[in-house]
Amino acid sequence: TPAGMSTTDVFVCSSEEEASSAISSILEHTSPDGRRVEKALLEEYIGGVEFAINLMAFSSRDNTVPPRLLVTDVWKYKKSKQARYGQAEICNPANYPTLLRYATNVAEAVGVRVGAAHVELKAEEVNE
Repeated sequence: TPAGMSTTDVFVCSSEEEASSAISSILEHTSPDGRRVEKALLEEYIGGVEFAINLMAFSSRDNTVPPRLLVTDVWKYKKSKQARYGQAEICNPANYPTLLRYATNVAEAVGVRVGAAHVELKAEEVNE
């Protein structure tokens, strides 16, 4: 799907027949921007609950203080069978210490030192 089309023509299939039907459906239509759809992507579905963790990174101008990442908010998404967002729930970050550590490690690993970071991930719903 072209950039900016989000979850247009996204299907979560549970069999090869459903996947084949979904691909045919995608290739038979015109995209929302009027272009003819020529390709479709098929990939394995990762189950679990989707979370979004927003962070802010701070650092001193002279680098004498190591960069710090602070979590600003945590969201839990509920999605439809077509992977479209249904609703989002803001969560108490203190309830998800393992997710916060993981998101912070990701932001650090990709070099976020100053500014905003947004990490989306899926995890089993576990109250920590």
